[in-house]
Amino acid sequence: MENDFEGQGKMKIYIILFIFLTLNLFSGGMNITEPKKPYNDISLGPSFGYINNGYTLNAEISHSISLITSSVLLRDLVINGKHNIIIQPEITVWYILNIGGGIGYMVNGNIPFYNIFLGFPIPVCEYIEPFYMFYIEPYVRFNYFDGNKINEYGFLFKITTYDF
Repeated sequence: MENDFEGQGKMKIYIILFIFLTLNLFSGGMNITEPKKPYNDISLGPSFGYINNGYTLNAEISHSISLITSSVLLRDLVINGKHNIIIQPEITVWYILNIGGGIGYMVNGNIPFYNIFLGFPIPVCEYIEPFYMFYIEPYVRFNYFDGNKINEYGFLFKITTYDF
């Protein structure tokens, strides 16, 4: 697989970071004070990502205790038109940025799958019963499997019981 992290890939990261920071500044500014810590909160929703020669469609459910979140993902990694189904747990630590990783398996082929995750949750609106908040999380995920490295750039769309 071609590594798209160089050249145009770096430009994509700069553009995504610029968009994150701009959206956050225009949505009320950056609050650098200590965030409220989640306690036994649930989040769920889809995510969509771009990869070189394809895309990803993901469904995720997460459980947060303090600043640590455990998630279970069902992923469809489409490369050159071929669907690769992945079941993967992921652990992240959140403090302004969401940083973590996961280990899973590609169901078709039983191939081990690893990733590193970096996201930036942006609250959008409050009070969607029985959940408290809807947020968008632009992210980058570095995926490793079967000797390949694929960089994924996307957006999570989640509802949560957590009050940012």
